[in-house]
Amino acid sequence: MPQPLHNAGYGAEGFATTTSTPVSVWIVETIRHRVAIVLAGGRGRRMGAQRNKVLHDLHGRPIIAWAIEAFAGHPDIDEVVVIGNRDDLADLRLVAQKVDESIAVIEGGAERPDSERAALEHLRTRIESGTIGLVAIHDGARPLVDHHLINRVIHAVGGKNGIVGAIPVLASPPLIQLADDDVRTLGHLSLVRAQTPQAFDARLLLRAYDEARREGFVGTDTSSYVERVCGDDEKIVGVLGDDRNLKVTFKDDLARANALAIDQK
Repeated sequence: MPQPLHNAGYGAEGFATTTSTPVSVWIVETIRHRVAIVLAGGRGRRMGAQRNKVLHDLHGRPIIAWAIEAFAGHPDIDEVVVIGNRDDLADLRLVAQKVDESIAVIEGGAERPDSERAALEHLRTRIESGTIGLVAIHDGARPLVDHHLINRVIHAVGGKNGIVGAIPVLASPPLIQLADDDVRTLGHLSLVRAQTPQAFDARLLLRAYDEARREGFVGTDTSSYVERVCGDDEKIVGVLGDDRNLKVTFKDDLARANALAIDQK
């Protein structure tokens, strides 16, 4: 319960007063919500599937259910929004309602940035008012995200523009740069593979997408939009990802995810 701050010596304008009646000023902490956006707009073409890959079974549950449950069950995530294709909305709502009936499932766009923009429009009023302070974006095709990784990402955002989970590429081969007829070996570089979730200051993320729309910019991932509006001394920060947090893209990925899910279940 908030505690009163007593002021017995100053009036409303800060001038000295002779009143002996204490003035109680109630200090109430503003809670800024953390919202997870789970993207579920994949088609499954590279898996050779006839339906959205996130609706495929993974150890007894749809792939998307694992991701939704990870965020909905996290104590520091206040809300989950699922974005999907129009044709999949009914199936996605059934999955989401089994986890939590309050989860919103809304229609996305033709491409990933369009879906992220649709989610931000859904949240716009509360972002602009300051009710929502942090937005995390996650691929629904990464079912094995766990609370440890979510913790690392969302709790690192304080004072930063954005956080990206990343896995070091330990044995990167030498890279070759081709320029006209010139061939140059770049050697072994310190490379990382970016993952989701990626988490951002909500207002900054909304502004980044608004500016991208006006200027016709199309980014490679969510962080690329935010980088454009950051100052030279402001960076997107990486935290250690999780090799188990794989993205199901091909049939082999689904087989590996099934094997890993046995341990995580």
